[in-house]
Amino acid sequence: MSNSFIGEIDWFAFDYIPRGYFACDGRTYNIQSYPALFTLLGKTYGGDGKTTFAVPNLAARVVAGLGTAPSGTGTTVWQAGTTAGSETVSVSLNQYPPHSHSLNVVAGTLTTGVAGGVFGGFSPALQPAVPPAEVNITNTAFLGAYTGGGGAHDNMQPYLVLLPAICWDGLYPDFP
Repeated sequence: MSNSFIGEIDWFAFDYIPRGYFACDGRTYNIQSYPALFTLLGKTYGGDGKTTFAVPNLAARVVAGLGTAPSGTGTTVWQAGTTAGSETVSVSLNQYPPHSHSLNVVAGTLTTGVAGGVFGGFSPALQPAVPPAEVNITNTAFLGAYTGGGGAHDNMQPYLVLLPAICWDGLYPDFP
């Protein structure tokens, strides 16, 4: 028996589970075998609540505290057992804030004799194959092409890996 409270999660810097603890890996256990732990966890983390219950699954997860926090769309209530987040994320065009790109063009006539050999002030990559002898620019709109591959990018904060384990053989916590 340890001095830890039943239901307490401890983090270990070694790679084995001490006596009186279970790995926080989401496994289910029989309620009759671990009644004290079940009375604290219930079916918050899984199981049917009649014959089985589960411990929290912290494998490759970070922990967020219980409570109410403001979010971008109002207030978020963080309850025990809530899971969220993703290791990778793909951003779509609808998620970018509205914005525009502009190109200021002066009305007039350009010729191929522009300094530096760049037609109309555009980079060589945007040049026509054969520049015209002259171009009349009036009310010309510029539309930039979309770019990107659409792949997911890493969404992980810096982290340190430790072994989380929940106590099942300890002191039953007092409630106020």
